Amino acid sequence: MKKKVVIAAFSMVIAATFAFAASGKSKFTSKGCTACHHPSKDQLAMGLGSSLKMISVKYKGDKAGLVAFLQGKGKPRVAPQGYPIMRGQLARLSGMGKSDLNAIADFILNR
Repeated sequence: MKKKVVIAAFSMVIAATFAFAASGKSKFTSKGCTACHHPSKDQLAMGLGSSLKMISVKYKGDKAGLVAFLQGKGKPRVAPQGYPIMRGQLARLSGMGKSDLNAIADFILNR
């Protein structure tokens, strides 16, 4: 019986994680982030953003660091030369709560 409870609890955690990431995707999209950030294609040469894959590699294991950056509190780890443009875009996220920013970070880190 305990085994079934553990499996059920684990399944619920996995489902919640995917739902949170899906929520992050919709928030990422609604804020216009997809205009510059492609899932796997780096667009820095065109004056746009780095890929989500590249961001997820640079912030792997440091969700708090990514959230801090999204809050405008951290230094860029990816493409510092593009930060002046990104700094202006971070203002779009300023009204978001920490749970929303965590959802966006989960979406990015699970690329």
